Amino acid sequence: IKENEKNAIDSSTFRAYAETYCGINNYYFVDNPEHNGIQHIDCFAKFLDEETILIKEVNPTNPDYDCVEHLADQIKAMNSIYGRPYRIVRILAGEYSGNLTAAYTNALILNKKVYVPLFGISTDSTALQTYRDAMPGYTVTGYTSSGASKWYYYDALHCRTMGIFDKDMLRIVHRPMDSIVSVASNLITISAAIDARSGEALM
Repeated sequence: IKENEKNAIDSSTFRAYAETYCGINNYYFVDNPEHNGIQHIDCFAKFLDEETILIKEVNPTNPDYDCVEHLADQIKAMNSIYGRPYRIVRILAGEYSGNLTAAYTNALILNKKVYVPLFGISTDSTALQTYRDAMPGYTVTGYTSSGASKWYYYDALHCRTMGIFDKDMLRIVHRPMDSIVSVASNLITISAAIDARSGEALM
């Protein structure tokens, strides 16, 4: 809103648009997580699923340390759509070229694979392991970039790719199960919303 002064709208108008056009009625606003850059969410945080958020962690001497930690505290106080606190995973973003931090959160998740930008620094291997630990069952692969196409702290792999979605997909959404489940009569009931975007009848 602040960066688009010419066509600026207030937050209440924005929230109304979000609910009217996107069905979003619980929109979180967070403070700026960095002093510089484009301040896009994928530069400092990434949803791994609907209840897990990966947030970058920087060295205490980094100029953005206080901003990032303040953001992390804000998100820790929020609840997911299922009314439970988000699971927070921190990923150490090492520094390169002075105070610039590696944009590991600017990764691409596609099907069962995770494509992570690498920066040729010591925290690259730690970043890959963080994704593997947080996303069991996914294949995690790192990619370097150099020359004119090298990764930047504000512009890496996710920013340069786009997923092509199947408009006729079968969408199934359900609340993830708790890590500890109380089973009565050996039965577990799972409720799911099933949406056939193709318009075909569900069998």
